[in-house]
Amino acid sequence: MINKLQNNTKIKLISLLSALVLWLYVMTVEDPVETRTFGDIPITITNMSVLEDKGLAIYPKEELFADIAIKGNLSSLRQINRDNIYIYGRLDDPKEGKNAIYLQANLPERVNKYDIKPSVITVDLEKVVNEKRSIEVEVKGKSKTNVDNIETNKKTVNVGGPRSVVNKVTSVKATLDVYGKDRDFSTKLKLTPIDKFGEEVKGVELEDDFVVATVKFLEEKVVPINLKVEGNVDSSIDIKDYAISPKEVTIEGKKEVIDKINSINTQPVKAEDLKSANSIEVALDIPEGIKIDEDASTVKIKIDKTITSEFIISKSNLEIITKESDADKEIDLSKIPDDIKVIATYSDELGNLTKDDIQLYVDMTENTQESSKYTIKYKSKYNFKSVKIDPQTVEI
Repeated sequence: MINKLQNNTKIKLISLLSALVLWLYVMTVEDPVETRTFGDIPITITNMSVLEDKGLAIYPKEELFADIAIKGNLSSLRQINRDNIYIYGRLDDPKEGKNAIYLQANLPERVNKYDIKPSVITVDLEKVVNEKRSIEVEVKGKSKTNVDNIETNKKTVNVGGPRSVVNKVTSVKATLDVYGKDRDFSTKLKLTPIDKFGEEVKGVELEDDFVVATVKFLEEKVVPINLKVEGNVDSSIDIKDYAISPKEVTIEGKKEVIDKINSINTQPVKAEDLKSANSIEVALDIPEGIKIDEDASTVKIKIDKTITSEFIISKSNLEIITKESDADKEIDLSKIPDDIKVIATYSDELGNLTKDDIQLYVDMTENTQESSKYTIKYKSKYNFKSVKIDPQTVEI
């Protein structure tokens, strides 16, 4: 049994060696013909310079590929790979619109036959144009002061490319960041072609990629606000008692303009309106060439109306202040009139005051001279604008 197995193994080895020898013979001596396929081989257009001379360009621009099936002896096919296959074509009499390109191939080894699919491709050619587009500066970021003026070293730039793409470009944008800036400066800004929706347009070339922008800022100044009144103001209204809120405003402008302004007036307010209202809002009269914050374009005027009242205060209500040494002495008040007239002027915010809100007194301790005349004074928990007392002095 063992002898049979050994003999069987020898037969198998002999058969394997025979097959190998036969295969080597076929491969080396017979060199059979086979076909191999390579896909997505780049296509080269050999006469692109002609397109440039005629002012044409391929659009839409895309990578061109083709497949190739190569038939040849196996020994030759072994030397061929994607990197040494060259597929090419040329544009004969190129013109705007669709153009056919017939494809050919260069191979590193001689082969019997090759087949390119597709054998003909079509490309669209468009006229290359150069057109001017305006440069628009877009400001972003919050500066410490407002921007007065932005000057660029050029206002327009040439945009080149296929006609249909250039037509999409409405302007060329330059973005300027002024965050935290407060002094004049110059900077270089990148240019970006954009369409009507503000999106970047690809596939065009700009004459210049950058523009130089010079930025100037406005001067700032804080000035008081003045109330301007039209017509005759009622005697019960004291223009000095108007409360304007805010009292000041920050203005911005060119230095030569802002230096001449020391205050800002309100728009004229009619005197009749002042009589009928306790408070009003009024816009500011902003001179030409001056800017202010929109939130500060109006002010609130609180009107402090004046009330004048006349009181008659009896002599019996007059307080007499004496020295301690004279406390037991009898004081002669016979020369003081029985009635003392008081005219008080005060804000209507205090309401209607009465004579009980004023206390008249005479301080005899203040007279250091040997005189019998003393000034009548008053005291009150309220603040009066003015108080007139008749008589002003009395003899005691």
